Amino acid sequence: MIKFTAKCAMVLAVGMLLFATVAFAQSTTIRARALQRLVDASDKLATTKKALLSSGMKNFLRAARRELNSPPPTTNALTSSTNGRLATTTLAVPTASANSNGVIPVSNPKHDFTQSVLGGFRQTTSSSARCGNSVVVGFFDNEDFLRRSFSPTGSLDGVSVSSDGGQTFTDLGSISAGSVPPNTAQFLAGDPVVACSSATRFYYASLLEFMSFDYQQSCYPDCFFQGVSVSISNDAGNTWADPITVVLFSGFDHTIDRPWLAVDPSNPQRLYLTYTDMQAVNFYNPCTAGALSINLVSSADGGNTWSAPTVVHQECPDWNTGISNLPMGANVVVSPNGQVYVAYELFQQSFGPVAPSPPQILFQRSLDHGQTFNNPLKVSDVAPIGVGGLWRTLQGLNQADELPMIAVDRSTSPTRGTVYVAWSDGRDNIKPDFLSGAYAYSDVFVAKSTDSGASFAALGPISPTPSTFRGKGRDQFLPAIAVDRNGEVAVCYYDRRNDHSNMAIDRYCSVSFNQGLSWQDLRASSPSWVPLNIDPLQYVLDGLMGTSFFSIFTVIDYDTLTTDFLLTNDGFFGAFELQVDGNSNIVATKF
Repeated sequence: MIKFTAKCAMVLAVGMLLFATVAFAQSTTIRARALQRLVDASDKLATTKKALLSSGMKNFLRAARRELNSPPPTTNALTSSTNGRLATTTLAVPTASANSNGVIPVSNPKHDFTQSVLGGFRQTTSSSARCGNSVVVGFFDNEDFLRRSFSPTGSLDGVSVSSDGGQTFTDLGSISAGSVPPNTAQFLAGDPVVACSSATRFYYASLLEFMSFDYQQSCYPDCFFQGVSVSISNDAGNTWADPITVVLFSGFDHTIDRPWLAVDPSNPQRLYLTYTDMQAVNFYNPCTAGALSINLVSSADGGNTWSAPTVVHQECPDWNTGISNLPMGANVVVSPNGQVYVAYELFQQSFGPVAPSPPQILFQRSLDHGQTFNNPLKVSDVAPIGVGGLWRTLQGLNQADELPMIAVDRSTSPTRGTVYVAWSDGRDNIKPDFLSGAYAYSDVFVAKSTDSGASFAALGPISPTPSTFRGKGRDQFLPAIAVDRNGEVAVCYYDRRNDHSNMAIDRYCSVSFNQGLSWQDLRASSPSWVPLNIDPLQYVLDGLMGTSFFSIFTVIDYDTLTTDFLLTNDGFFGAFELQVDGNSNIVATKF
């Protein structure tokens, strides 16, 4: 959400290469017509909604606007189908064992397309899942895409696997986008989320983009689709079937963003997936076009087929008052007895004289397997972090957000069923700023519910700024939260406490043995690093498009924290981005 990102250029590059592969022999007139149509379709999305897109969706939106520009289909959604062909991954190279600082390598720098003066390519935004001793990490990966540059399919979804509980990993390159019919192109566009239901069965959700280039019939209205896919592995992540389409909509009418995936522990065949649907603005009918909604789909057969969407929360712009409510960043989990919990952030934008209300963390639950949801419950108001505004920019031109992460206690202890929500909040340390007027140094907050989500109590910041800190403040941002089989709670996040100028970053984790009443801090990475975005390919591509300014932003959408879904092992595992000399890779901590 709220990000312009350098990742956009990478997806654009993939789109350009896919387009060139499929349409090389077509006339320039037809190609220009297709490009213009998609630009027109993308322009229908309101500016404020574009600003709320995650990095993954902004990637493709730039790709669509600047290169493909195909007009839309009129169909709402395509039917899911299963392709049993296993896609074998290539370039499987074991990563090194944990280094002297205890950081576990997950992505392999040797996969970078160039080992030259150009430097490395970027891996970021990770999701981890553990079942027994099998661990799979998915992550946004732009270093492998050049290897697939002349194929009608492409993928920005990296994957690395471990068979020893997360001690060592093998980087398998990227998840296959599958095969497509002639004159079409398809690629997986990031925002990865990984889950598992057994030591062998893993799931990988991703943004999905599909394009048709049927120039014989001018391709309208079935040129460009956006949606979400799920890839399935039955051998602990070593090979993956072609992606299954979960939802796929007209790219003319819909912008799909921020998928999230969860497995029901009471019935591992049942899966739930949430996503955000932004519909094109129509001033004459704003509640069917111009709506923004959090939707949920479910599968009762282990991800092979999926239900029609259920609306969890929908908002429509009020053109009379100038107020627009924007629900974003849904995070879904399932309780031990199969209740479905969804947490997200609600923003308010004002186009008139009425001042917008503060953002809120909202929670909803379903007691009937996702068919219906209760009314939204406010967990907490939120003070925007950093500079605030549409772009939550932190010092050093980092971009982050306050989108919540949610976890539920599945232990056999008396705390079983407790629900926790974590987010970043700037309320406790807002200082005057010469350029922006005010800057909110962020803390990580946690709230919990002991009545299955009927009510929440805010626990406050888990690691307040120490009295010994000599600067104006330090940022903590992008928390991930999990609960292990003993009922212990852990939150991992990026932290600047070791730099009084609030620039260098570490990864910290805070653990509570008493359900959030007190926390113990663990430094998960060392030494500190100053985030830089010097991915040469992104910078060159942005320069060609006249958008090199955006390459200075360092963006991580999220990282997750996980425990053993099967409850056979204690402790926590979490992957995250770490940069050394400006080169980013995915590493992990285990504790």
